[in-house]
Formats: sequence, C-alpha cells, structure tokens
Amino acid sequence: MSPALKNLEKKLGLAHLNPLALLRLSPKTRFEHVIERGYSTDVLGWFGEAWMVFRSRRKAIVLASLPSALAAFIMIFLFYRQQGRATTTSVLLYGSYLRSVLMMTAAVMPSFVALGALSKSEDPRKDYLEALWRLPGILLISAMTWVPMVYSGFMGEIGVTIRWWAVPIAIYLAVAYSFAPYLAVDGRMDFWMALETSRRAVSRNWFGIASIYAIYYLAAWVFSAALSMLPGIFSTILGVDEMTRKLRTDPLDIMYGFSNAFMAGLFYIFLIFFHIIMATAYIRIFHPVGYRKAA
Repeated sequence: MSPALKNLEKKLGLAHLNPLALLRLSPKTRFEHVIERGYSTDVLGWFGEAWMVFRSRRKAIVLASLPSALAAFIMIFLFYRQQGRATTTSVLLYGSYLRSVLMMTAAVMPSFVALGALSKSEDPRKDYLEALWRLPGILLISAMTWVPMVYSGFMGEIGVTIRWWAVPIAIYLAVAYSFAPYLAVDGRMDFWMALETSRRAVSRNWFGIASIYAIYYLAAWVFSAALSMLPGIFSTILGVDEMTRKLRTDPLDIMYGFSNAFMAGLFYIFLIFFHIIMATAYIRIFHPVGYRKAA
C-alpha cells in the first residue's frame, strides 16, 4: 500500500475499517461519520442501561408490549392447533418465514417507547404511534432480513438441503440489519436506505454487535428452558390423565407440547427486551453524530 493511501486512511480513521463498510448501495446519509470513524461497543453496559430504561418506563413499555404479546399468543395458538402434535420451540419461532417476519416485527415495536425514553421524550404514546405509522417499512425490513436465512435452508422453510456457503452470508446480514428499524423510524429513511446504512455501520464493528446476539440468545434459551419445566411438571400432575382420555395421546407428548409452548412465550418476552437493548445500542452509536431527538 502506498504511503499516500496510508496517510488518507489515517486521516479518515479507516485504518481498521472492514472493507464491507465501504460498499455503498444507497445514497450518503448524515450518519456517514459512524462508518468512517467507527465506534466502541459496551455490550454489558448496554444491557444494564436497557434494564434501567425498562424500569423507568415499565408501565409504558408493558402497555406497548400487550399488542405484540397478543399477536404472538394467537400465532403460537394457531400453530399448535394446526400442528396437532408437540414440536420444538425453535420450529415454532423460526420454522416459518411468514410467522418469523410477523413475530419479529411485533417484538420490535415496544422498543420504540424505550427509544423515546433514551432520547428524553416525554410522550411514550407518541413514540409508539410514530413507529406504528411506519409499520409497513418495518415489515419490509423484517422480510428482507429473513430472506437470506430462508434461501440458505437454515430455517428449513421449504425443506431444502442447507446451503452451507450461504449460511455465513445470511448470519452476517441478519446482524448487519440490526439497526434498520430504528433508522427507518427515527431517521425517516426508506426501508432500503435504512438497511444499507445499518449494514455499513454494523460492518464497522460486526463482531461487537454480534456479541449482543450471542449473549442474549444463550441466556434467553437457557432461562426460558429452565422455567418451561414448571408447567410441564404441573401438567403431568394435574391434567395429564384427563387430557389423555380426551385426546387419546401420549402423556409425555402433552407435557412436551405444553412446556414448549410456554418456553416459546417466555422466549418471546425476552425477545422484546432484546430489542430494547438494540435501541440502547442504536442511541449510543448514532446519537453523537446527529440523533434527531438529542437531549
């Protein structure tokens, strides 16, 4: 590399820049400095701050979560009714492209109340309605995020053989699009510009953002799996005999299905909190260079 190019990299702060962050497929935005200068990640700090935000706005966040939780409950209920047999929680949440898009879109909505709290907004209702108004764009973002997962075969949507070469690309894009919903609502971007701005910013420190997913999914699966044993035990003690006579099925199958439905519900609740963490990360990464609702 020539000395002139090295000096240019040093001047722009690009010495350790991921080349993927330079790949621009949409116009420049006011957040270009995030990509050029980079940012540090404080994952545990973001977890703690997200919890503090939840505690300070718990009433508003819980109210904003009710439509999402109701929608998730209906989808879980319809899935089990159609399935007619026990299945795993991962199949329930990630076994269908359409169901995953709808559930993930619903889960992100309450985080916009937390986003308002982080930006010192005093009107949670307005923050939620603003996100609701841009729901079509959020749905498109969610749909685009999950398409690579379906194509890779990783979700098993159409029963195809897993294309292992496509799995890393799908995972990269799933993490890279993390901030797109917030850029679409707060930044007033169309869905494609939001996707590209998020991808380029996350590519600057992809592993730092991916670590949020790693910590969350590990903790959520373990915790929800542990708690899901309780309804299985109670269903065995209190309801298996009667349910067996009515449904003529294996008691173990009933316990398995009930526990997994409960686990899916718990995991979904944790997923709502995960998006509050992502809203916190969005504020801390993008706020210094022009966040619209700066305090």
